[in-house]
Amino acid sequence: MKDLEAIDSLNRAIELDPENRELAKTDTDFDSIRDEDWFRAVVEGKG
Repeated sequence: MKDLEAIDSLNRAIELDPENRELAKTDTDFDSIRDEDWFRAVVEGKG
């Protein structure tokens, strides 16, 4: 459930400002989920 909320939040942030996609790639706040398949898909524009 937490992953679904994170996916939704990240997608929403990117919708509001596409620059957030690039920021998410290097933001240390995302270090704990950076290796998740869904995270990579979202920041690569495939999710």
